[in-house]
Amino acid sequence: MAKSDANIHHDGYNTDSTDEILPLGIYPEINVSYETTNANASPAIYFDSYGHAVVPLLGGIAIRDLNAEETKTLGYFSPKKHDGGGYVIQSSYTFMDASNRIVCPTSNNHVLMLRATDENGNVLPEFEKVLDIDIKAAAEAALGKELTQNLLSVVFDYDGNLWFATGGFRIYPQRQQQGVIGYIARSAIDAILNGEQADLSKAVFVHELTPGEGAENGIAASKDGAVILTNQNCYLLRAEEGVDVVWCTPYESAGAKVSGEGDKTTGGGLAWGGGCSPTLTPNLVLFTDNQDTVNLLALDMKTGEVVASAPVLDDLPEGYQVAVENSAIVRQPFFRSASGLLQRFTFGRRNAMIHLRKKQGGTTMGISGNEWGFQVGKLPKGALDKISDVPGVTVGHCTLADGVVQTGVTALLPHPGDIFHEKVLAASHVINGFGKTTGLVQIDELGTLETPILFTNTLSVGTAQTALVKYMLEKNPDICETTGSVNPVVCECNDCGLNDIRGLHVTEQHVFAALADCKADFAEGAVGAGRGMRCHGLKGGIGSASRVVELDCKQYTIGALVLSNHALFDDLIVAGKPIHTLLDDSIPPHEDKGSIITVLATDIPLSERQLRRLCRRALVGLSRTGSYCGNGSGEIVIAFTTANRVPHYSDKALLPMTLLHDDAINPLFRAVAECVEESVLSSLLHAETVTGSHGRTFRSLTELLKRDI
Repeated sequence: MAKSDANIHHDGYNTDSTDEILPLGIYPEINVSYETTNANASPAIYFDSYGHAVVPLLGGIAIRDLNAEETKTLGYFSPKKHDGGGYVIQSSYTFMDASNRIVCPTSNNHVLMLRATDENGNVLPEFEKVLDIDIKAAAEAALGKELTQNLLSVVFDYDGNLWFATGGFRIYPQRQQQGVIGYIARSAIDAILNGEQADLSKAVFVHELTPGEGAENGIAASKDGAVILTNQNCYLLRAEEGVDVVWCTPYESAGAKVSGEGDKTTGGGLAWGGGCSPTLTPNLVLFTDNQDTVNLLALDMKTGEVVASAPVLDDLPEGYQVAVENSAIVRQPFFRSASGLLQRFTFGRRNAMIHLRKKQGGTTMGISGNEWGFQVGKLPKGALDKISDVPGVTVGHCTLADGVVQTGVTALLPHPGDIFHEKVLAASHVINGFGKTTGLVQIDELGTLETPILFTNTLSVGTAQTALVKYMLEKNPDICETTGSVNPVVCECNDCGLNDIRGLHVTEQHVFAALADCKADFAEGAVGAGRGMRCHGLKGGIGSASRVVELDCKQYTIGALVLSNHALFDDLIVAGKPIHTLLDDSIPPHEDKGSIITVLATDIPLSERQLRRLCRRALVGLSRTGSYCGNGSGEIVIAFTTANRVPHYSDKALLPMTLLHDDAINPLFRAVAECVEESVLSSLLHAETVTGSHGRTFRSLTELLKRDI
């Protein structure tokens, strides 16, 4: 680390820090006098859409040709040369917007927007300033009081509003500095860029912070809003004609950590706050606290709840203190949910695999993030690690959970369009035929799927089929009028162990509710059709997983969804471990009379024959969990691809089609095996203990693991 105070964000790889003075004269156009007082390396180098390297410095900002024999400046902006001086650029928090304009917060509380290239992508020798707003003055006018903190960082949200935060590198609560967080409405930004007058009094919105509270790092933006970490709280904010605080989560900090020459430390000088900008996944907010020892915290994006915590560095020698100066880097596979918390991070110069332990009182964990370290396979996972990682695929549930009624309906939509008129290529395979799935004969004959896929209990197949026909008739007036009939696909498993199946509680309305609920981020476990299912003698149900494969330098996805209701407890293998030997042996003996339905989806262009080959590999995944497919078990697999659509009507006799070469299919076979194995385990790990008909109880694998291991 540095010999003294660590500099923030010292390079694009967040590796190490130095306070060594660089050679003079390397940026003569920009640095001028700054190179003798703070001649540090650029905090980062980033690129515009034309591939130009943008180099921010305290003394200005430049685009430099890094490929030339002698690196040279192509264009630049210098406050001292172009704007009368008097300020420097907050170089750590500059960024490039979608129109290749450089956005710069400055030390005099302004935000600048610089045009660095012309419409053809040619670098301008001197960047053009197209926007200049005094944010502190605008915020003070909106707040009605003086601010004693300065502008620190800015970022655009997904709606084009410009969020800002005041603070600095040394915001101590006891100093009671007054600060704000807020935004400038997109309408004002657009007006200024179009050369029009903008009334900032109606376009700047602020949220007053507690005196002594301020930001020390950058802002992160997601589709959920802007995430800002202060020295006391983490906020999720939205622009709603004002600052809407969706949630505010306080965190503990040890306060200032001061280290000097020779001190035992892994970094020094960081004051109150986390020491990093927040890192976002689709479902989590990640940041460090400044405790002893420093922890990485994971917050649920929707609620702000702290769902996990783990030390950044452990097993340190006694007397060492830790300060974090860079943000976490999230690598594939992404977190699938707030309960999936096993991931790889990079902090400074250390790569660490951190197992985040689930806090008490949270939701049930799944296979992608569990406190026992279970991992399946080698291939990278999709963003959600669900079948819905295949673009367009969605899943919905309707769950009936009331005493002896423990059942439901699950629906899967292959794509958001008109599936009857835009059919997808499909195939099926029956591993063991003790099942009542409808629609397989036509799938095998024609090689297409033309309806959503429904899942329910054995005796509700007829009801679900009728409801699905009504659903398709409403959407397609030509069925049985000007064209043929429709092939509804309904799959089942028998949930009579927990559910009063003879009561026929599933209605057509429940089917319609499941279809209406279809979305990408769906629930797993004891939900929908999976509510009453038993898997390996434990509570089973809905499980899903996905894998990413690369073909011809392009990434594709394979996903699986299972309705698990099969196999024996004494055969259970979890991620290669005969886990049943470590668990409570009080699971009642039982026969393998259940079933499992498996649906495979992909965006890889495959033929019906190739899809059938994928279906057959599902057995590999089932066998890895300990299933041998008993006599009374129905193992049925359906596979489809969204890549090759088949129009119901066509003016042409011949349809063009792209297909995978069979010699390239091996990664797909592996992906199917991994997806099916993980989907079964995910159904087990997500399911909670359920008591239903005849007082029977199916126990949760997660609860058993927590108690016995």
